[in-house]
Amino acid sequence: MESNKGDIREELQRRMGEEQERFDKLFAEKDLIEEELAAINSRLGALRIVYENEVRRLGALARGDRVSRFAGMRVIEALRIIKAEQPNITRQQAHEILVKEGFDFRGKKSKRVVNFGWMALDRKKRGSK
Repeated sequence: MESNKGDIREELQRRMGEEQERFDKLFAEKDLIEEELAAINSRLGALRIVYENEVRRLGALARGDRVSRFAGMRVIEALRIIKAEQPNITRQQAHEILVKEGFDFRGKKSKRVVNFGWMALDRKKRGSK
């Protein structure tokens, strides 16, 4: 009579099945999240256009105020756009663009905000590879 004491195949199969179920569930959620992100991004784009139109309508531009093309964005999104437009840009150059464009740093130190945003964008980029 042969002993099955050292045979862990059944346990391994059970664990692989559990992990596969978790993977499948998360993968389906990922698809839904990506669709939702795309929809939200589209709505944000539309809201930015309406916002810029309202600023113009209310005469802010006539008073010399500038509307940033990055209005209402988080710094990481603005940096993502800048890096897509200019892949070899430096952090300092990106900072200068944001300042020139009138990005709203919400009273925080602009260089620090750009630095943290730059690092977060790099982490996301490395994590997606």
